[in-house]
Parts: sequence; structure tokens; C-alpha cells
Amino acid sequence: IAEVSKSLVDQLGAKAGFSKTNGNWTYGIASALLSGGAGTIGGVGTGIKELTVDGEKRDGLVKILAEPNVMAISGQEASFLAGGKIFIPVAQSGSAGANTITLEEKEYGVAVKFTPTVLAGGRIN
Repeated sequence: IAEVSKSLVDQLGAKAGFSKTNGNWTYGIASALLSGGAGTIGGVGTGIKELTVDGEKRDGLVKILAEPNVMAISGQEASFLAGGKIFIPVAQSGSAGANTITLEEKEYGVAVKFTPTVLAGGRIN
């Protein structure tokens, strides 16, 4: 999971998007994520693609936020959160006009949730 500078997004051609399949893995850049001042890219790749990201990281155009290894059981949801949770005070109207404050938990950051299914031949969907 990475934070990407707007200048690098422009160099990559954000409007076109990118998707590549390599063996059993698919990785890419979703154009919907690249419309703001910073975008998010994610994926699994080898060779030239990794070298490109490493070079941009040295130039300060890419900031790696996390490199998670997430394990999951086939058919069960797995998730990863690069961020955290905070508590937001929320005013509640009580009986007889008394107000109380409760805390509501909110997540912030970048989250990934998926439900894998193991297919024939060891492929993962």
C-alpha cells in the first residue's frame, strides 16, 4: 500500500489506468483512486515493476505505507488496516432533557478487505 505524488500519477497516465496479470496474480492502478492530489496503488509484481517503484521511492514520489502479508481461509473474509481507530465524542439526548456523551469508534487510513476462494490447481480467486 503506497501513497503516490500527483506528479508521478500524471507521469503514469492516470486517466488510462493499468492492469496486468502475471501468472496467478493480478495487479494494477485503479483510475478512480488517482483523481485527487494523492492516490493509492497496490499490487504484486516482479522484476521491472518493483524496480520502478523502488526508484520513485528514492526520489520521494512514492511513500510505502505498508507491505502486509495477510493470511486467510478459503471462503472467509480477511482484512488489513494501514491506519487505526479513534473515538469520536457524540452528543446524545437523554430522558428529561439530560444530554450524555458517548464515544463512537471510527477507522481511519487505508483498508483492504477480501474473501478468497481456492480453486482447482491451487489458483486463488
